[in-house]
Amino acid sequence: MLHLLLALCVGAESPPNVLLIFADDLGLHDLGCTGSTRIETPHLDALAKESMQFTRAYSSACVCAPSRACLLTGKSLATSPIRDNGELPKMEGRFAGQRAMPEGTPTLATKLQQAGYATGAFGKWGLGGVGEPHGHPKYFGFDRFYGYLCQFHAHNLFPRYLDAHDEMVLLPGNDRSLLGETWGPDAICEDALGWLDTVPEDQPWFMYVPTIVPHLALQAPPDLISYYNDKGWDDPAYEGGRGYLPHPTPRAAYAAMVTGMDRNLGRIFDAVKARGEWDNTIVIFTSDNGATFELGGFDPEFFGSNRGLRGFKVQLYEGGLRVPMMVRAPGVTQDGSSEDTVVVGYDLHDTILDLVDLPGTGEGDGVSLKPLLAGEALPNRPDLYWEHHAGGGWEAGLLDQRWKGVRRGTHRSMPDALEIFDIVADPGETTDLAEDRPDLVARFESLFAQRTVATLPSWNPFRDRELALVSQRTIPRGEVVDMGMLHLAPDESIDVQGTLDGLNAGLVGGQLSVSGLVRRRFLSQGTVCTVKAGGRLELSGGHVPLNSAVVHLEPGGQVVFFGFTADTLPRHQRASIRIDGTPYTNQDDVRVTDLPRGVMVTRSDSE
Repeated sequence: MLHLLLALCVGAESPPNVLLIFADDLGLHDLGCTGSTRIETPHLDALAKESMQFTRAYSSACVCAPSRACLLTGKSLATSPIRDNGELPKMEGRFAGQRAMPEGTPTLATKLQQAGYATGAFGKWGLGGVGEPHGHPKYFGFDRFYGYLCQFHAHNLFPRYLDAHDEMVLLPGNDRSLLGETWGPDAICEDALGWLDTVPEDQPWFMYVPTIVPHLALQAPPDLISYYNDKGWDDPAYEGGRGYLPHPTPRAAYAAMVTGMDRNLGRIFDAVKARGEWDNTIVIFTSDNGATFELGGFDPEFFGSNRGLRGFKVQLYEGGLRVPMMVRAPGVTQDGSSEDTVVVGYDLHDTILDLVDLPGTGEGDGVSLKPLLAGEALPNRPDLYWEHHAGGGWEAGLLDQRWKGVRRGTHRSMPDALEIFDIVADPGETTDLAEDRPDLVARFESLFAQRTVATLPSWNPFRDRELALVSQRTIPRGEVVDMGMLHLAPDESIDVQGTLDGLNAGLVGGQLSVSGLVRRRFLSQGTVCTVKAGGRLELSGGHVPLNSAVVHLEPGGQVVFFGFTADTLPRHQRASIRIDGTPYTNQDDVRVTDLPRGVMVTRSDSE
């Protein structure tokens, strides 16, 4: 086998253990050690004193699933099989999960498992699930998984159940409310500690901890909420909305979530020390993307989460990508050191393999950070690339660790102009230099052109196909057009007589006439859709598949919402369906029927 017979890295006589912690939506300045004056994180602050902190660290993506895929595979968004959150329709009684990586995709866990490591993942997976069972962590190198297979499921921190590898474990006393009997992160921590107890003392281990906090909703342990309530903050109540629960003290709740994460990490650190393995354990901490925007009661300005940076999660400005990162590698890193070289999340794949002296470095898009950890210069830092497919589409890059290029609207017929920033002199990205630097414009265009074609059509900026579709105006009967995200101007219209597919993608703006089939994740931002006799509109989105869209339902038309029932279909979604110009309430000529995986709204005289 075997690398276990080798004396591996960090000056140890036995292979080092690896503890990789991946926080969820944690802002750059949300830890004490990264400058927070309001949130207490004593265990991570202590870790920072034994680590190298990277002051210019970037996430691999600006949203959850692709960032996780890049971390585990070492791929950037130019080549990753997962390039956005690919949500699957909710199944009866279960969250289905997200789009899975292709079967057989090698991961960091795979390589460590093959080298004899015990491997466990505890927290949020987001790369497959019940809907795509081949995406289960066990097929990507993990002996044990406990937590949330589906990242939508992870939006509830007092869940009815958690996934324990191949089993669904019920948590009595929990539902979707502010409090319950078992806080999800606490249950996950307990399972991680139990698994660690089962690992033989002579076997190295890899523990991957993708935490589910501080991702919203605001749900935290009562004792920690009380602790922060005693701070005397001005903490106006959050009234709820857009699928998020109201909360009487949202600022205290957010701080309690971060401190709760820190408390559980402290328990893991203590368990490693109790095994006598702390001095032979590599510990890495970072986050999947920048802080989320003001949503669900979260107040980033109050906490200074993205202080001095532009933008938030889901955006490719600095606020959506800059994250905390610290690495503790005994025998390699100097305690309490810092480094301002640009690094990125997918670098950690090669870094870990290099630190434990396993092959596989150079196979991804990142670089090993071991030279930096040892106080040496990092040779050949490749240019960085990101993309995002919601909100009209984004692409961005970083050249020479200084020049940042951002383009919005990549999925539109006419993308926005490229913006260029000097993020060394202007980290807040306030001054666009594109007009004065045609040389940089050309370099960014060259970088963006190196992007490979994504596996899923919805993750490709099909500008030419969009233009052709808009010009064509009609999808004839029998024809199937598989489109990703589609953005139309308000006066652009398409007559769908055949099939407009793309259940994992959305549609923004424009006018649709549907006498065939339209399958989308959501309609949004001014879309007007008329479903005629024989027409069918299928929507798979989560809380708001009709977000600011209007559907005119004619006799014989059908609207299907996957993941809902007649009892759970939200009132505001029903109100987006118009019957003879009037918002749907409970008209006598409308029928709502439960389906095996959703609910259908029809006129009473339709089939």
